[in-house]
Amino acid sequence: MSLGVFLVLLVAAIVVGGGRPGLEQGVAPTVLRVLGAGAAFLGGLLLLRGGARWEGTAMALAAAALVVLALTGDDGPDIGAGFLVLLCLVVLAVVGVRLAGTVAADRRR
Repeated sequence: MSLGVFLVLLVAAIVVGGGRPGLEQGVAPTVLRVLGAGAAFLGGLLLLRGGARWEGTAMALAAAALVVLALTGDDGPDIGAGFLVLLCLVVLAVVGVRLAGTVAADRRR
């Protein structure tokens, strides 16, 4: 559920930010990205509480890094920050795929 909220808010941030030039996007895309990453962070904490240690830790750390990057980096293009965002998104995707496989296996029983 929290990954779904994260995806919806991430897409909304891209749509809102895509309508304006790069340095004139305002605060709305940043707020949407932070809220989305916050939802993913809470999902990671719930996974940790539920016993999924690897998935919960990876999800919480990736989401926390996305929050920090969203709050500190809107000064223009930065290849290092962009790579770190990509890495965090890949981690969240891997966790999502692993969780989807687990949920599908549980439903078959």
